[in-house]
Amino acid sequence: MATAHQYRVFLDTNVLINEYAWRSHFKRNRESQAAHEAYHFLKQRGFRLYAATFAVLQFVSSLVKFAKVAHDEVENEVMRLTQHLSLVHLTRDDLLDGLSLKNPDVEDAVQYALCRKVRCQYLITANTADFVNMPGVVVVHPSKIRAIFALN
Repeated sequence: MATAHQYRVFLDTNVLINEYAWRSHFKRNRESQAAHEAYHFLKQRGFRLYAATFAVLQFVSSLVKFAKVAHDEVENEVMRLTQHLSLVHLTRDDLLDGLSLKNPDVEDAVQYALCRKVRCQYLITANTADFVNMPGVVVVHPSKIRAIFALN
C-alpha cells in the first residue's frame, strides 16, 4: 500500500477558493466546509498537493474582487498556499492538450491536462461532473476524501 506522501493530488480552483471562504468566514456552506476539511486532511497527512498557477491567480482575483480582501492579507494567503502547493505552469502544449479534449469547460480540461502532466493520481473538485470522460485520474469531491483514503 502506498503512503500518503507518495500520492499526488491536484486541487481545482474551487477547492482553493472554498477552503479560504470557510476559514475566513466569508462564505460558510457545505462546499466550503468540505474543501477546508479535505485540504487540511491532505496537508496534515503529507500528500503531495498541486495546483495550476492560473488557479492561484483566480483565487487571488476572487479574494480581491468578491471578498474585498486587503492587499496584505492576499499576500499572506499566497504565501500560505505556496508553502503547501507545488504550482504547475501552463504551457502552449498544455493548453492545446486541454483543448483537444473538447470538453465544454475549457478551464477544467486544461486543469486536467496539467494534472496528468505532473502525474497526479487524484483531482479534487467540487464540480466532478465537469471531469467526465477524463481517464487516468480519479476525480473526487472534497467531501469524499476521507472515504477514498479510508483514513478516519
